[in-house]
Amino acid sequence: RLKFEKTLASELGLRFTDDDPVWSTARRTLITGGVRAGKTTRGAFKAFKEALNPQIKLIWLVGPDYMQAQEEFRLIMEWCIQMKLITDPEKDISMPMNGQRTLKTRLGCTIQTKSAKHPETLASVAPDGVVLCEPGQMSDEVRDMLLGRALERNAPILWGGTVENDDGHPTWAWYQEA
Repeated sequence: RLKFEKTLASELGLRFTDDDPVWSTARRTLITGGVRAGKTTRGAFKAFKEALNPQIKLIWLVGPDYMQAQEEFRLIMEWCIQMKLITDPEKDISMPMNGQRTLKTRLGCTIQTKSAKHPETLASVAPDGVVLCEPGQMSDEVRDMLLGRALERNAPILWGGTVENDDGHPTWAWYQEA
């Protein structure tokens, strides 16, 4: 499986070292780093790899708001188009300016952006995979809800974000417990 994933990364133009956390098989993965450290690309790639499994039907990309999950969505969408995993882009991709973005692959996986500002939407169904985009800007309530949802299906969950205390962002201790 690792050989396939490394070939896939190479095909997409991605380069990761052999000890990169993107290759981890752990069900819970934490990827941190500073600005432009590649957290977004790694989170998107982990979700993309999961979406290639025909048993995976739903993956969430959850941001503090919809905007902060859009870059992961964009990367996954581009990779899906490149790998010909989208049957009809007009029908299978929904990208409103504000709000939830969705794409459906020909393998039967739906990938959706979610907003932590609307935690009620996180309680509806249990996804098969979760990527938290900047979880340090989300409340403990949201983090706990997403952990619970992921546990229902033994879904992988990835936390990807900075751990620095920026004045413009609320500080949560998500990385201490992840």
